[in-house]
This record gives sequence, structure tokens and C-alpha cells, in this order.
Amino acid sequence: MSTLSSSAGLVLASVPTKAFRKAQLGLAATVRSNDIAAVYGPPGSGKTHAVRHFISHDPVMTGRRSHWLQMSYRPTPKELAYRLTAEMGANPRGRTQYELVDLIVEQLKGSNDVLVIDEAHHLPGAGLQQLRYLHDRGNSSWALLLVGSDIGKALKSAGELRSRVSAAMSFGPLTDEDLVVALRRLHPALDALSNDTLRDIDDKFPRGNFRDWVHFTQHATRLAAGGPITPQVIAATLSLCLGPTR
Repeated sequence: MSTLSSSAGLVLASVPTKAFRKAQLGLAATVRSNDIAAVYGPPGSGKTHAVRHFISHDPVMTGRRSHWLQMSYRPTPKELAYRLTAEMGANPRGRTQYELVDLIVEQLKGSNDVLVIDEAHHLPGAGLQQLRYLHDRGNSSWALLLVGSDIGKALKSAGELRSRVSAAMSFGPLTDEDLVVALRRLHPALDALSNDTLRDIDDKFPRGNFRDWVHFTQHATRLAAGGPITPQVIAATLSLCLGPTR
């Protein structure tokens, strides 16, 4: 299993939660068939990391190029086409939207590439329809992975694309036994804590959010300075994470 690093350089295990494992299987099936998949869930639930892990580690990606595009808020169809063209390695300058789309089709048609659209919920209906058009024009020779917080809501404005999504994988807060198992695999300092302590911490701050647990672990291990995470360290870390407005 791979690792992931926090912004402070803390090395953490890549935890194979149920949602993570389901995503790996669903993404492999989607890419193998050159279909369209949607991966969705609240911010910090681990969906983007799961897709990145798949792109980097799954054998089905062998010999395939991947393109990763993170969406800004409500880009115009031309902005989307411009950025896709640049991501493909072509020069988008001075081209009309139609020329850009034709160039993207040319780049992708007949390929076995994988295009990942992160924060896809930011796309308006016209942008989602443009992605559907590109995939149709490519004769489904390449795979499209949509990643975002509320893909379902976004796809309501693009019925033709929604009908082409072959797999949908959801991520949510970690709960109950999944929470405890995941945290024990995340870092040895958490593994040393009791189940009740882990649940008590979760009730106060992370509330099952994987990214918030990474932040908690980052601060707690720094405050512990190589020692155990004591009740005093937990209290100080929660105070730091919660702040005056939480």
C-alpha cells in the first residue's frame, strides 16, 4: 500500500477503507471498458486520494497516459476546451472554441488515455455536455473519471452525460468500526490509543472526516515530539484544530 504525506511532511499510511477498495475496483472496470465514472463525496473524505492512488498503482493503467484537470468555479466551455488542449500538450492560443474541441478530439480519438476531471461539480451543464460530446466523438476509446463533492446534483443539468456514467462510487465520513480500523492503520501513534479515546476525539473534531484526521495527527505527533499522544497532547491538539470559531 502506498503512503501519503501531510503538508508538514508527516508520512501516513494510505488506508484501504471500504470506500477506497470499492473505488479501486470500480475505476479499474471503468478504465478497462473506456467508460465514464463518477467519484463523489464531501471534501476531505478521501475520494481524490483514492483516484490518484488508482492512476499511479493499478495495473490497468500500464501503458495508458493520464490527464488530470482541476476545475475552477463554473468555467465557460471555451475555458474548459482551452485548458484541456493545453493539458494534452497542444498549443491552444488563438484558436476558436470549435477548433479547440476538434483538436482535443484529434488528440484523444483512438487513444487509451484516462482523463480525470477533479472538482467536476464546478462545471456548469454546458461544460459537462461538452465532456460527453468529446467522449462520444472519441468512439469511447478513452476513459473519463469525474471527481467532485456533488456530482449527482451537477449531472442533473446534463442528462445525456448522466446516462453514460457506468459506475458511481461514493465516499463519506468514517464511522464505527471502519473508523477505528482506519485510524489504527493511519499512524502508529494513533494505534497506541484505545478505541474509546479515538471515538472521543472523533466526536469533538474530525467527525469521520479523513482529511481532518490527517490534520489532527499532524499536530498531535508534532506536539508529542516523538512520545505518546497523551491526554494533555490530545487536549492541546483539539484546541489548536477547533480554534475560536469551531
